[in-house]
Amino acid sequence: MGDSKHITPGTLSRTVAGFIGLLTGLNLAMRLGGGADLNLWWIDLRAWPSWGAGGLLASLSVAWFAMALFPRISSARRWTTLALSGLAMFVVASNAVWVFQLHRTGVITGRIVLPFSLFVLVVLALIASGLIWPRSPAKARYRKWLGTLTLGCLALLLPLGQMLCFGLTDYRRRADAAVIMGAGVSKAGRVSHVLHYRLATGVELYTKGYVDALVMSGGPGPGATHEVDAMKLWAMSKGVPIEAIHLDYDGVNTKHTAKNVSAMLPKCRLLVVSHGYHLPRVKMAFAAEGVDVCTVPCAEPYVLANMPKYLLREAAALWVYYLF
Repeated sequence: MGDSKHITPGTLSRTVAGFIGLLTGLNLAMRLGGGADLNLWWIDLRAWPSWGAGGLLASLSVAWFAMALFPRISSARRWTTLALSGLAMFVVASNAVWVFQLHRTGVITGRIVLPFSLFVLVVLALIASGLIWPRSPAKARYRKWLGTLTLGCLALLLPLGQMLCFGLTDYRRRADAAVIMGAGVSKAGRVSHVLHYRLATGVELYTKGYVDALVMSGGPGPGATHEVDAMKLWAMSKGVPIEAIHLDYDGVNTKHTAKNVSAMLPKCRLLVVSHGYHLPRVKMAFAAEGVDVCTVPCAEPYVLANMPKYLLREAAALWVYYLF
């Protein structure tokens, strides 16, 4: 352990600190480059002055990344990092309370309203634990495997946590239009079961007066009928007038939809309807276009048979969208 003025946190806490510190720094760099504020995914500092929020995030990024790279920590750095981590934990806990208050007052709804902040709180507690209880030298031989396993778990669990918490929360409110993300049609031009539930939720938003228009976004179908045309006909059969329907024929993927709709309806307030597992990536894609959308998970009476595959694919896709 060296002299008593220095400590060495365990592999688990150092790996977590390095991972979160790196992400925080990358998010800050993207923000300075004109991108979206992706640090909002884990901590909401919008009530803070911009200089205070930026200063805290920069300090956390440096302290945590240094904790991972330079594990032999002096007493001064130990207590500084612990104080910063404690402040972050306090803010994140406050964020969780705020989410519960929004749910209690009916501002947000959902089958599961579980603040992602609670997961973040656990992650930050792991960082703090390494500063309070340093590692045992007897466990040194397991460090490489533990670090690799921890990185893998973080890379998988953080996207899954977003899908569970953010994706299943209903943020519906008054807006100009609702964007319905395509999900396949048959060769005969019939909408798939997955797309049926997205359309049903979008039409519900229109009939209940949340929006004045619907945007159908999709790509070519396997047959003669384009996915968007099948979506339009389905909505019209439920009473939505043609003049209230906008069509995006080039919505071949989430990025294309965000880009096309942002250009089609500039400065409009938008809701976006899709399955919950897809909505974190939808939010990120629109944020990249400078549009802050509110997401609405579609109603689905049963769990999709291929849901495990969809979740794993979406976790990978979320990282691709984030990095590229």
